[in-house]
Amino acid sequence: MVCKMAEGSEHSLDTNWLVSLLKKSFADQKPSVVVNTEVSLASAVGENFLSTVHRVKITMLLKGGRRKRFSFMVKTEIPGGKLDSVMGVLNTFPIECKVYTIILPMMGALMDEFDDKRDSIWSNCFGYRPYTSLVMEDLSFEGYTSIDRTKWQSIEQAQIVLRTLARFHAMSKILLARGLLTEDDRGHNLFVNDTKTFRVLFSSTLKVLSNVIKTKWGQNGKTLDRESLITQISYVIK
Repeated sequence: MVCKMAEGSEHSLDTNWLVSLLKKSFADQKPSVVVNTEVSLASAVGENFLSTVHRVKITMLLKGGRRKRFSFMVKTEIPGGKLDSVMGVLNTFPIECKVYTIILPMMGALMDEFDDKRDSIWSNCFGYRPYTSLVMEDLSFEGYTSIDRTKWQSIEQAQIVLRTLARFHAMSKILLARGLLTEDDRGHNLFVNDTKTFRVLFSSTLKVLSNVIKTKWGQNGKTLDRESLITQISYVIK
């Protein structure tokens, strides 16, 4: 393959050589031998009540001869007990697997189509085990950090969140318009479509909130009547 240079140049460029360099670069990056594996919990107890998240670091010897460390996040559903009924209603893992393996790659292709060079707003998925485990890249290994969900966001962080949600919304609208997503892909919103489940979950949430106010808020919590708050639950969820 010979490519003509821009106007004014007296030379042509053999791109076959460039293609061979590209192929060699990809081949040299191919993992060959496992050198070491480390497994640790990636989230504190209580952070993920429907799943367990592990960080797995694997050191590989690449085909080109150099060592490279890879880091993955492995999210595993917690089986058994009352959680099974909750997961059955929410249908969390099947939806999450579909989003990571089908919908987000389509959004990535959309970004390529429009030459969007901004950072991706999700982690890449390496695979899943239907429907109990999901393996994703570890974004902290790429320099990303997460914020403490128990503290307030800064204005800058809040703006990033809003812009990110706007990007998701915009790409979803394009995929819907092209027929690549359907109304069925919107999923099941229990807050709209499942009144019974919503009432049970929301009332339980208010009970927990009332207890936290009473036991964790110090003097501010003592000025509130926990029992009065609980009695308002039926009124709030109407």
